[in-house]
Amino acid sequence: MKNLKTKTFALTILLLISFTLEAQFLVGGTISYTDSKNSNDDLESQNNNFNFSPELGVILKPMHVLGFRYSYTKYKTVDVNGLTDRTSNNYSIFSRHRKSLNKIFNVFGEAALTYSNANYLRNPNPSGIISSSYSDAYGISLGPGIEAKFAKKWLLITRWGLLSYYHTKTTVNSIVSKSNRFSASLNPASIGIGLNYLFDLKK
Repeated sequence: MKNLKTKTFALTILLLISFTLEAQFLVGGTISYTDSKNSNDDLESQNNNFNFSPELGVILKPMHVLGFRYSYTKYKTVDVNGLTDRTSNNYSIFSRHRKSLNKIFNVFGEAALTYSNANYLRNPNPSGIISSSYSDAYGISLGPGIEAKFAKKWLLITRWGLLSYYHTKTTVNSIVSKSNRFSASLNPASIGIGLNYLFDLKK
């Protein structure tokens, strides 16, 4: 079922893009990896986090972009209590309206519809009950951003996910629960930075 939802979501984007036979596109995204080790007396923990988030957009009008963004995140931590492993996939349709400040900078507002799924595994050490869960979530997010054109075909993107609402269904050991979450974040950690490359697709 989740694969069908994912394919339907991606196919919708491809169909939207296929309507434009001659247009300007942007492609880019972000990639990050962090690895840290914390020591506190006899307690040690090893944490690593990997994120890959490509995006493709169609410039429908000079100041409006419609696009698709995929994000894969893998988080793992190992400590005296055992292993925690979480993998998530996010699929978003975004609409970005821009306003030019000068020849270099644009400010924009972006709205995104998102479907995500995540797998969580907790493996206690040295012995214990292994727990796992799976979640599906649908949501919408709104936020501002800035584009900086530092070369003819290159844009530096800074995006801030300010407002969001998600409906989530979580399954833990065959027990299903549902939740709704609204957030309004001013946390700088919610700021994302990436690169976009502009190219033309002609008939």
